[in-house]
Amino acid sequence: MTHTFSFEDRRSGAERGYLLGDISFSAIVCLVLSAFTYWVLQPKFGFDDANITLNYAENIARGLGYVYFEGGERVEGSTSALWTLYVSLAFVLFERPEPFLGLTGVVITFGIVLLSIRIARILLRLMQLDMRFAAPFVAVLFALFPAFFDWSVWSFMDAGLWFLTLTALIHTGLRLIEMRSIGTGDGPVLGFAALSALVTVSRPEGVVVGVGCSLVLLGVGWMLMRPRIIAAPLLGMAASLAAFAALVGLRIWYFGYPHPNTYYAKVSTDFLPQVIQGAHYTKSYLMVPGHLLVIALAALGLLRLRSLSRHTPAYQASLSAVLLIALTVAGGVAVYTALGGDHFSAHRFYQVFLPLLIPAATVLLTMVAFSSTGVPSRGVLGVLGVSAVLGGIYQWNHYTTPFGNNAGEYRIAEGGREVGRRLNDLPGQPGVAIFVAGGVAMTYDGPIYDLMGLNWVEMAHTERNHRGRYTNHGGFSKEVFYRTLPDIVTPEQTECTDTGWTQSPFINRILGGLYSDPEFTELYTLDCWNGLTFYRRKAFELPGSG
Repeated sequence: MTHTFSFEDRRSGAERGYLLGDISFSAIVCLVLSAFTYWVLQPKFGFDDANITLNYAENIARGLGYVYFEGGERVEGSTSALWTLYVSLAFVLFERPEPFLGLTGVVITFGIVLLSIRIARILLRLMQLDMRFAAPFVAVLFALFPAFFDWSVWSFMDAGLWFLTLTALIHTGLRLIEMRSIGTGDGPVLGFAALSALVTVSRPEGVVVGVGCSLVLLGVGWMLMRPRIIAAPLLGMAASLAAFAALVGLRIWYFGYPHPNTYYAKVSTDFLPQVIQGAHYTKSYLMVPGHLLVIALAALGLLRLRSLSRHTPAYQASLSAVLLIALTVAGGVAVYTALGGDHFSAHRFYQVFLPLLIPAATVLLTMVAFSSTGVPSRGVLGVLGVSAVLGGIYQWNHYTTPFGNNAGEYRIAEGGREVGRRLNDLPGQPGVAIFVAGGVAMTYDGPIYDLMGLNWVEMAHTERNHRGRYTNHGGFSKEVFYRTLPDIVTPEQTECTDTGWTQSPFINRILGGLYSDPEFTELYTLDCWNGLTFYRRKAFELPGSG
């Protein structure tokens, strides 16, 4: 008995019986991987960069404004406007919202996995393939990538929200293609427009996704689909551009600049070295075996198009769906390459494509697992099952090693909060300059100067040529530093005798050799106090000195 689905099956809603199974598989893989990554990482406060957003959100909730510290300048140092608003609401509801944000991450990730399964079902249905194993195939492939759950659940950054809004947008676009191809109505036109606006305010690059996906949908609808898809992509573009215009207008009114401050701190005016850095980022992503596996499976799944009769609704709809996914991924790679990539492990930026690549990979797994008569090959299913188990064991075992996960990011946040608590014992709340900007800001009550410029407007706008440095850490300017002269510079929670951090090649590169600069050594001295080692401005005296 064959279990392939026709367009008539879709019209009758026969596939609805799969929904409970999809929810079950999504819940299982989400809970298991969330628990596993929690056990490995032991997160408490999210990433240090997430603590930057938490800090702004707490200040907003307290009525202090969008500021890095009480009495400081207005500065948009958090990247996602929508996520910052959500975390601000969490601070209104809870004094310490971290457990609530963890629960939010679990719910968001569940939604991502469920949408990915539903995308797989649309692809399988359009390509007239058996759908019985769509949910387990997708769930198993997700289980091979524990870092995805690290990012979407426990980082407390905007990653999970970004993954969810983009996946939902593509899912809605695919539903539009399918429903128009079988003549069951216009589809979720308003839903596509609403998601185009949401994805725009989820990340700064969201406007490219919102407008780009609308253009792709308009193009495939015009060239391939009969009847054509016009209303949804036009409304999507309008909604995305309107949301972007409103966001830019609010930024100019409140901050005085059209982009987040993080943009000016990270994006170099020297474009070529930034693109080269982005190309290295993309290359390193492709060198990870798991990434290559899912990309290869997804690409080979496109071979199914060759077996469909051209000029039929099934072929036209399938090709439209493939183009929407493929061009979204290709466009995203181009954007992130142009922006210089990222410094976080597990390739944060490219994690967003996993919920789109996995459904395409499921097409190939289904083709391999089932014969042309629709009867599953037990031998093939057995081989796939054993391979999945062995691959999962390898991936999970690798993830437990220090180089396979983001555990250090969570420790940085915890250490930063402790540094801030100790600095509060200093009299007069001296100005403190740091380059690990999140945890300290959550606990220190005095002025904080972010040497990377992410949360310091003048620093971000002065030095925009990042040639010869890490392009994502090129915002430091000595001129701005010497005009400000913070009292405490880069405090470290270490013994007085441990000064190895002052010789760190990474720190010296991103700070342009500040520690050995003659003017710096004339003004500052290495000192220690209350379990902290730092550079102290000589004119600032510590308690008990002098």
